[in-house]
Amino acid sequence: MKILKGIAMGVLFLLLSVSSLSSQEYSITRTVFLPSVYYVGDRVELRLSLRSPLLDEIQLPQDPPTPSWGDIHDIRIIDRGDEKDIRILFTSYYPGTRTLPAINLGPIVLNDISIFVTSILDTNEQDLVPSQSQIILPGTQMIIILWTLLLLSIPLLWLAIFKWGRQYLGTLIQRYREGLPYRRLLRSLKELTSNAGTMDGRNFYITLLDLVRVYLSGRIQVDARSATTRELEAALNKGVENPSDRNFIIRLFHHGDLVKFASQPSTLKSRMDHLSQLQEVLEHIENNRGTAQKRGANQPRTKGRVRSGGRNGISRQNPGRQNA
Repeated sequence: MKILKGIAMGVLFLLLSVSSLSSQEYSITRTVFLPSVYYVGDRVELRLSLRSPLLDEIQLPQDPPTPSWGDIHDIRIIDRGDEKDIRILFTSYYPGTRTLPAINLGPIVLNDISIFVTSILDTNEQDLVPSQSQIILPGTQMIIILWTLLLLSIPLLWLAIFKWGRQYLGTLIQRYREGLPYRRLLRSLKELTSNAGTMDGRNFYITLLDLVRVYLSGRIQVDARSATTRELEAALNKGVENPSDRNFIIRLFHHGDLVKFASQPSTLKSRMDHLSQLQEVLEHIENNRGTAQKRGANQPRTKGRVRSGGRNGISRQNPGRQNA
């Protein structure tokens, strides 16, 4: 019994030894990395060409192993006749030499397969690298210069807006106010022209002369609304430069008085003629007033006045200087 038991144990040990040897019986004939040089974070394909009498029995593992230094994404087996390619797709997150974990292909287990991950860092550099100059985008210097010029020009812009701009705005407002009586009169004359055919002569000239009186009150600095025709004629001699314009206004007032108080007939043609001529006269008065203002603005200002004495225009002098 003891002899039989010993023989059985020997046979069992022999079978286990043969099975263990047969499970590791393979050879790697070719190893290829794609790409051949790879770095941390690159996705790399490792191709191993195997030869083994157990090639027909190998099979893919159910789950790829997970190494501590990276990831194994995929494992494939490609049949090449008497060889089979084992293609392993992996990514390493650490540089240097690493070892793939054991890959169980059934009767064959791949062990001790090393990979080398290249580092982009210079391993020979021992000292700290000094700080580098600031990297700026193209055109940054031009933008900085433009912003600097803009900031420096703000005081000039402030001066231009609040000094010269204020003066210019004041001039515009003054011109607008000075031209307001003329514009109001033109609007009223336009309305009166459209109603001239439906109004009688007396009401027409009452309205027309009242409009002209309001306009003249703002131009010749006289209250023309309460002045008589003779008083208005004397004021026009001082306030209106052009004699023909002045004479037309005087004739218009005389004609209007005859229509209002003497019941002089007034035809539609005479009314339209008076309106047309009045607009021309008003335009002359406004143009002459603008020319006079420009001429007065261009004249140099004198610091003092020269007092003239006597009818001959001889200036008064200091008696002391005259005797000298």
